[in-house]
Amino acid sequence: MIIKAINCLLIENEIIVATITGWHGQVLKMTREKIENLSAEFPFYKDLSKQGGIYFLISDGQIYVGQADISTISTKGTRSILTRVLEHNKDKNWNEVNEIIMITSSAFSADELNYLENKYFNKIKTAGVLQLNQIEPHLGAVKIFTQTTMDNFIQEVQSIFTVMGIIFLNPQKQGKKEEVKESGMLYLKTTQANAQGVIKGKEFIVLKGSYLALKSTESCPDNIKIYRKQYSDKIKPDGELLEDISFNSPSGASSFVCFSSTNGYNYWKYEDGTFLEHLE
Repeated sequence: MIIKAINCLLIENEIIVATITGWHGQVLKMTREKIENLSAEFPFYKDLSKQGGIYFLISDGQIYVGQADISTISTKGTRSILTRVLEHNKDKNWNEVNEIIMITSSAFSADELNYLENKYFNKIKTAGVLQLNQIEPHLGAVKIFTQTTMDNFIQEVQSIFTVMGIIFLNPQKQGKKEEVKESGMLYLKTTQANAQGVIKGKEFIVLKGSYLALKSTESCPDNIKIYRKQYSDKIKPDGELLEDISFNSPSGASSFVCFSSTNGYNYWKYEDGTFLEHLE
């Protein structure tokens, strides 16, 4: 059993900052409006102004990935992740960006950032939500030690993403009912949704024939909206799901079904009415 202590801060009910105890990185998520008006009073302003990292610009159905190499100097001074992200305000589609996610660290080298950017580019491309016309970043001559270190770093980030409900980087696989019958049927029923699911290994599969909520709530994460758009051709106008879809967590699955931010352990039930929470 692997246990990690993930620390999350919610600032002004909108900005989320998360890290893992003993880890040198951190993940920040905020809206475009927040980063445009970020002041030096923001607790992590100094970090964003001095550190490099990887960032994602999330718009409706599309994601752009980029990097900020702290060793690169611009005409305005150090090109930190904050200044690099704000450089995008000159882009024609900047106003379409809804949310920004930044992965920062004071220990990134140029080779490490190149590797991370390339890996995340291909993850987003595989998920089918890459921003149009974005060119694959150059990987460079990365040593095996760098690859191993950064692959471990990506795993730590993924742990944080799971807690934060960020699922757009996970390529979705199509499940098959005949392969998962023995894992026990789970049910989710609200006034807007009526779904069935099963657990197979590390995947949670929402089954074909489930009915999904059609209207998103205000709390619905942008990545869930992206997934809904990505699978729009698999959802009938009345909300019926036309094929099985797999997720990496019960919460990702329940949020997709409910079109809202949910805790899957408190939403999915077994046939006898037992919540998944009690068995997990």
